[in-house]
Amino acid sequence: MIDQTITQLRQMKLIGMTSALVSQVEQPCNYEGLAFEQRLQLLADSGLIRADGARYVLSETGLKVGKAQASAQKKISASAQRVVIKFVYLNQSAGDRCCGTFLLNWIPDSDLDTFVYERSVSDGTEILTWLRVLERVGMISVDTDQAYVNKEYLKSVKRVISRNKRC
Repeated sequence: MIDQTITQLRQMKLIGMTSALVSQVEQPCNYEGLAFEQRLQLLADSGLIRADGARYVLSETGLKVGKAQASAQKKISASAQRVVIKFVYLNQSAGDRCCGTFLLNWIPDSDLDTFVYERSVSDGTEILTWLRVLERVGMISVDTDQAYVNKEYLKSVKRVISRNKRC
């Protein structure tokens, strides 16, 4: 049931709300003393949902955030995206800006001829952030169950994964 809820929140591109719910799932001991309504109120306190009688609905802020996330456009050109990917996200000397360690979680998929990341309910904030950032610059494509490295970046990703596995 919770997996379905998280999937629906992701499909609605409510990343913040998804992250908050995943946090409650990942850290149940922090919330075990709270009733369902209290846990839901924690999500509401973020300003994304509000009580409407006996049910909860998206607040004005929640609707605005949802619209903004759904209509987000890439802000940089394709050539700038390639530069950012090559010299920042795939550059090991870029420190924590390099996604090399994150890419170690990806597996080769011979049927799709790419690297695949299997998404999970337990994906934490760091993973969700990397998925969002790398999708935004066009390096990967993300759906509700998996993420895929786009074909033009396969060689570069393979090189980064190989280097990180040797370390």
